[in-house]
Amino acid sequence: MENKKIHNGLWYLFRLSLFFFVSIWLIVAVLYTIQTENAEKQVLQAEKQSKAFLVNQAAKAFIQAKKQDKFSGIILAQETRTKIKAESQAMRIAESRAQAQYDALNKTQTTRINSDEQIMKYFSAWDGSHRGLTRFIKKTMNDPGSYKHIDTLVVDKGSYLIVKTTYRGKNGFGAIVKGFISAMVDLNGNVIQILAQG
Repeated sequence: MENKKIHNGLWYLFRLSLFFFVSIWLIVAVLYTIQTENAEKQVLQAEKQSKAFLVNQAAKAFIQAKKQDKFSGIILAQETRTKIKAESQAMRIAESRAQAQYDALNKTQTTRINSDEQIMKYFSAWDGSHRGLTRFIKKTMNDPGSYKHIDTLVVDKGSYLIVKTTYRGKNGFGAIVKGFISAMVDLNGNVIQILAQG
């Protein structure tokens, strides 16, 4: 009986502490939400005040310009025209530079497309294998007639390609085994260097 009272007392204390913990957590969450909303309101208020300040400054400048006599208005108009001409000339220069950059990029892309077409003629349209690397593999095989292409991966390094071909073929004991070979290949389809094989 005594253990049950202790157990009930501990259970009550646990529930009470859990209640206080949850209450404090909820209060903190509500305070954080209120603080966030207040911060958003302050930002919106600051934006409104800055817009109002800018509008007020513009109105003051307009009124001050209206108060000036005709001669200063003429000078202001001439300065404005000069400024507009300078800005439009700067805009034309920027447009011509952008057009030149676009033309250069377009020329590079056209050259790259032509280069890609040239590179693609060294790959089989049937299975995607690199013709030069396939010839090299067959030369090194025990039974070149058993060659079966599985997969070819290509990484374009700009001035050369890295080509990895996975294949099946018969080894020296007549068993069919899977192998791969990675090679550096030039843009004319020639195998330059064997990087790895297995």
